[in-house]
Amino acid sequence: MSEDLISDLKKYRKVEFALARAYEKSPIGSVAKYMLKGLALDSRKHAHMLKTVTQLEESREYVSDREKETMLTELEKHIEAEKNMLIQYQRFVSKATDPRVRSVLEHIAGDEERHHRILKTFHDHLLTKEYELDVVSYEWVKSL
Repeated sequence: MSEDLISDLKKYRKVEFALARAYEKSPIGSVAKYMLKGLALDSRKHAHMLKTVTQLEESREYVSDREKETMLTELEKHIEAEKNMLIQYQRFVSKATDPRVRSVLEHIAGDEERHHRILKTFHDHLLTKEYELDVVSYEWVKSL
């Protein structure tokens, strides 16, 4: 990545955190406040993902065999958990009759599907490639 892009991503990370804080401090009440809290969490997530991307360029960290085994074991647990969450949310969606509720549940199910795919892709790259952590992570982020 170019230095300009890295710099821009670092700045935008701060923008995402600021947006999260703004959502959290919003005076909006009732049901809408919970949607804003969810958006705040997404903004924080984006900020953390931007940190991942910028660190890929700054770090040349190697993963030992022991660390790799630990990562694979943990990823397998999380992959299974996300798979189960996805199945459950798909069941909720099929039972929902109110279109507003169905829409929210479909959004959550979509998140669970993306989480499962992200973890599975990272896991598969760790299994098949004997690269440095930054190369494996880059492949994983690129697949998003």
